[in-house]
Amino acid sequence: MNLRPQVAKLTWRSRRGARELDGLLLPFIQENAIRFSPGEFARMERLLAQPDPVLLDWFLGRAAPGDHELADLIKEILSYLQERRCAGRGVLNQKNPA
Repeated sequence: MNLRPQVAKLTWRSRRGARELDGLLLPFIQENAIRFSPGEFARMERLLAQPDPVLLDWFLGRAAPGDHELADLIKEILSYLQERRCAGRGVLNQKNPA
């Protein structure tokens, strides 16, 4: 099954216009969406169907989604970004061990 059209659709929909959301959603989708199961695609579509202010509140911890699957997805995205930041710091520290 060719997932490229589905990945392209998710990538396009994750470009929200709000820099904060773009920085949260785009890296996660670009690196992980090619491995999504049909259920994961559907879950991501549900997340992206939410308005930007709601997504910002969820990602900033000011509110939580009532849907536990969306809450879990938000945790996954935040965890992915945290791991990515830590890995980036490790690479920087190895190159420049000050």
